[in-house]
Amino acid sequence: MKLFFCLLSPYLISIALAFFAKDSWFSILPTEQVVATALVFITIQTFVFYFQRSIWNTLLSWNKTASRLMVFILFLLFTITLLYPFRNLSWGDGLILFETNLLETKLFGLQIALDEIIETSLHSLAYHLLNYSGILFDIRLSYQLISYTAGIFFLALVGWYLPKYKSNQDDFFPKLIFFGSGGYLVFFGYAENYSYLSLYIFFLLIYLRKMIEGEISSKKLLLSATILVTIGIFFHLVTGFLAVLLGYLWYKESPRERKVKDLFQFSALGFGIIAIGFVYLLFIHDPNVDRQSSHLLHPPLYPLKRLISINHFKEVLSVLWWNSKPAIFVLLYFFLYDKKIFKTWISRRENAFLFVAFLSFLLNGFFINPMLGFPGDWDMTGFYWIPLAFLGYLALLEYPNVTYQVFPLLVFCLIMQIFHAKKLSETNPESEAMVRITENLVTLYVAENQEKVNSLPSSQKKFYAKTDFFLYKADRITSLMCDFNEKENLKKELQTLRKEFQSSSQEGKLKDKTWIKGFLYRATDGNTKYIKSLKEHKLCHLGV
Repeated sequence: MKLFFCLLSPYLISIALAFFAKDSWFSILPTEQVVATALVFITIQTFVFYFQRSIWNTLLSWNKTASRLMVFILFLLFTITLLYPFRNLSWGDGLILFETNLLETKLFGLQIALDEIIETSLHSLAYHLLNYSGILFDIRLSYQLISYTAGIFFLALVGWYLPKYKSNQDDFFPKLIFFGSGGYLVFFGYAENYSYLSLYIFFLLIYLRKMIEGEISSKKLLLSATILVTIGIFFHLVTGFLAVLLGYLWYKESPRERKVKDLFQFSALGFGIIAIGFVYLLFIHDPNVDRQSSHLLHPPLYPLKRLISINHFKEVLSVLWWNSKPAIFVLLYFFLYDKKIFKTWISRRENAFLFVAFLSFLLNGFFINPMLGFPGDWDMTGFYWIPLAFLGYLALLEYPNVTYQVFPLLVFCLIMQIFHAKKLSETNPESEAMVRITENLVTLYVAENQEKVNSLPSSQKKFYAKTDFFLYKADRITSLMCDFNEKENLKKELQTLRKEFQSSSQEGKLKDKTWIKGFLYRATDGNTKYIKSLKEHKLCHLGV
């Protein structure tokens, strides 16, 4: 009975959340849609559970047919990502992401952020490619291009590079666990710096797991793991949490007589590669990366007072639910199905490796403070979906009995994923207007200020450009707001702040940390008033 209840629990939880958590960030679908879909799959799940022997051959046949039609089905899944591009600007960094990338790309050729060096550079290169081709009519297209190409490679890895236990094994049903995971939405044209990062993490886990299975020498394994994780840090700093995985591999794989030597050798290699890259970008590259906005230099750790709290656990569980629902319940069902077999299976070297990778990213989701809240930081805190889905896939591949029991759940999660994608592809006129206005403002600002920005020292260019543009943009957008009593006062405050910033720049005060701290405090106050006014009064006088 506990197995049956475990199978029904994701549907029942979905129904409960649809009724009692309507205001939660992850409850984006109409209640009746969630309830109706869940009830249909409760019926299907019940039928499969009680009549599994009667329909076993049918399910085998379906899996075999789907595996043979793999190319067609993967193409269909990619087509769905094109039909429902992720356009909701409340998820992720939103408009500020387009703004910063476009501003730095136009001013400096590339946006290079210390936290996500490769990802930001890729989006700048995509912008140049689309602009050169004459098809850049929306600043979001560069992000969509990167997201979609990463999605194609992800589909290829899932389709043809994942491990099998038999060369001719039919494995389409287990692969559904990836497509039903909420984290897969980063490949739906999602505007963030996480698409190629997710692809890279997936490749890294597949590659290193194959090395472990292949009984590669410990030295070669540790060398490969160190280099791959270090390269991943240049994609995004979140990969740094895989240092926990490196420590695990060193503890488990390094021979006792070489442990100390391996620790110093591979630590020096990793830190050396990182140091070369970061020193170049911080002190040599023109312009230097902006240190003020880097999480590396200012890590957003979760406040200790709130680290162990009901609210924080709710945040972590909500991301787990959204990003990893099918994998969680597949592994839970496997555990309940046969605890002894599960413990033996998860303790195997290659599977324990993936479990530690999951724990590594779970630490990120637990200790890093989601500065944007939710759903703004749903993506940054949930990378554990990749190793967790990989583990779920391997469990289903090795134990077909589990696969056919959870098949309705995998399909349910996929259908819900499509519903979510459709909802998140919707736009509203105000957001679309802000995108167009921001693009126009960046173009105007660059035309008016590029010479000034380029004349500054390398260490000041990015900080000056981003701060000055914010004040420029806030002033212009305030002019477009519907009229209200304090409108002119707000405009004067923003203009005064900009004049002060520009004159202080000429006086060399951007090197004065005390002055910068005081100015940013006043600018933050002005930004708070600006954001509040924009929410309350909207835009009336459209046109830049």
